[in-house]
Amino acid sequence: MKNGSARRALKIIEMLACRFMDGMSNKELAEAVSTSEANICRDLTLLYELGWIRKLDTGRWTSSVKLLAIARAYTLQFEKIQNRMAETERNIGVAAIRYGG
Repeated sequence: MKNGSARRALKIIEMLACRFMDGMSNKELAEAVSTSEANICRDLTLLYELGWIRKLDTGRWTSSVKLLAIARAYTLQFEKIQNRMAETERNIGVAAIRYGG
């Protein structure tokens, strides 16, 4: 993927994430990203194949749940880190008491 197409693909994902319920047409995306509908068609095909977007019954495009799944995975990892930090803090407190702290 070339730099320009990578930028377009990321912009498309961002735009569709904000229009999750009603989606966007190829033409709307082309105008919003300032590119041709041919470029948008190629980008949408790739994003669809990779599971980043889906097509609504209306024929419009929207983001898939992949972005939400990644955000959820990040949240779960962050929660694990927070739990581990809290456990470490408790262990330090217990050790400090043992050593007369």
